[in-house]
Amino acid sequence: MVSFEDDGIFWLPSSPDDDLIGRIKYDPAQGAELTVFGRFSSALSHSRIHGVAGGREFTLDGCWSKNYTLKGPGVDVEKFVVRRAFSGAQLSTDTPLEFDRVAATFDQLAPWVRRSRPEITVDSPDPNDWSDAQSVNIHFPIPPTETVELDSLKLSLSTSWRTKSDSLTEASVHQEPYLEIQYKETMDLDHILMDINGIQDLITLAVDAPCVPTGIDLWRPDVTQEMRNGELKPRKIGLHVANLAEHVRLSDYQSRGKFLFHFADIGGLSTVGSWLAVSRQYRLVVGALLTLRYSERLYGENKFSNVLMAAESFDRMRFPNEVRPRTEYRSHRRKIVKSIRKSIGPKTGDWLNDQLVHSNEPRLRQRLVRLADYAGRGFYEVAGDPSEWAAVTTGVRNRLTHHDEKQPLDIRPGDLQFLAESVYAAVMLCLLRECGISGATLDQFKDSDGAIFLKEKLQEIIPRYTSSLRR
Repeated sequence: MVSFEDDGIFWLPSSPDDDLIGRIKYDPAQGAELTVFGRFSSALSHSRIHGVAGGREFTLDGCWSKNYTLKGPGVDVEKFVVRRAFSGAQLSTDTPLEFDRVAATFDQLAPWVRRSRPEITVDSPDPNDWSDAQSVNIHFPIPPTETVELDSLKLSLSTSWRTKSDSLTEASVHQEPYLEIQYKETMDLDHILMDINGIQDLITLAVDAPCVPTGIDLWRPDVTQEMRNGELKPRKIGLHVANLAEHVRLSDYQSRGKFLFHFADIGGLSTVGSWLAVSRQYRLVVGALLTLRYSERLYGENKFSNVLMAAESFDRMRFPNEVRPRTEYRSHRRKIVKSIRKSIGPKTGDWLNDQLVHSNEPRLRQRLVRLADYAGRGFYEVAGDPSEWAAVTTGVRNRLTHHDEKQPLDIRPGDLQFLAESVYAAVMLCLLRECGISGATLDQFKDSDGAIFLKEKLQEIIPRYTSSLRR
């Protein structure tokens, strides 16, 4: 998103005549902040503040007083942290934050979808000598809008464009793809942001680099503007919120050679639509997994722990969480406990019963093997034998969690990073498989530059830890 800082006037919706001069500042990484000269009231928070600044109307939602400076003599100054800032409309305090349409642009969307490229030709008598060129022609086709219909929404991929010229020496054409969701009924803003974040996460997984939204626009049927012909149309409302990935945002497009999966290869827009449901269902998994891509600084131990949490959560949500059928296991447990109570005593039997409550759940090693199988052949090619990979990953996790000075691990720089990346890859492939992407497409992962590099590292790490964990 684009940062801005504008001066204007601001007021509480309940007291529109008691306005204060102030300044609204927005930073995509930090969020919005309001500074007013004076004070609305002694309250530490306000649900909404209205304003006009930089030629735009603003609604500032969820405002908390950051500090209040009393200057005497002088002007009092109060600063507010703003949870969400809306430009283009003033929403009353009792208006729910519900919308039926959203459009978003992303910094890595254009290279990922790769819909159109400019063609530049020079009209010259000699094609090898442009000194006598008569004209320069730019052909930049505007791709048609693609649309898929889902149960509760319509998802579209469109392109915006604009031209710019100083009428003398320069002219340019700018195109930018954007994704739009039209809901069949108004949806709460948190639900909408979950979908936008879900798309952001999919692009991040596919291009193997942090992706961030660069613009989010909302519409609702009761906020309109009158056109020249007198027709009322929904008015665009800009949303300005902080995004964690801004801290690690790339300065340019990710190289296509580093992509793991291209837009067309995974099934295009229909797969993006399928991913929306998957990302909602596995929100906890995706959130833990992508700390590896969105965090500016994270210890190797934290990365390793986070991806294992994502792996175990996915397995619990996707596969049976029992080794033996539940009724069969309960009967078996009762027989064991009954025998112990009879032979040793009721106190020991009760203790054993408590210990066996969760003993029918798969162990982490079993879960990782199951995930590796589901991830597919492409993952095998990188991580090697699933049983050995799962044994090492589980063993390292256990030694780190249950610290034992008598069983030290020779953890070398980078070991935890590469083991974490291997678990990340397995969970990523499992999540993408949930979208219906073919196994043949997912197997292409093994040919990516990142996977080849990871494979080289694991070929040294896995045997080394296999040997040390057996001691």
